[in-house]
Order: sequence, then C-alpha cells, then structure tokens
Amino acid sequence: MQRIAVTDEDKGIVEEAFHLLEAYTEGPYEILEKNIDKVPEEYKPTALYLLNPNNW
Repeated sequence: MQRIAVTDEDKGIVEEAFHLLEAYTEGPYEILEKNIDKVPEEYKPTALYLLNPNNW
C-alpha cells in the first residue's frame, strides 16, 4: 500500500491506498517516510499524520 501511495499516477488509486493505510494498518511506514517528497500535495496531511499520529 505504501508503495502505491507514493508511485501510482491514478489519484483514485492513491486516495484508496491512503484510506486503507489509515483505516487498517499501523506504522512504521518506512516507504512512505523515505518517499514523502513523492506524495501528492493533497495527501501530504494524511501522510504526515500516518508518520506521526501523536502530533494531531
């Protein structure tokens, strides 16, 4: 899921990947952390939340 969230071109698939990560998984999210610069801007808040949920 993490790899899809940072590499797929289809926004619908990226959105679904982030939804699944948020709803059904727990970190650490190493791939997401290493590739945060590849996350589309509209999903960066979700990515940052997944990387550090204690800040919210």
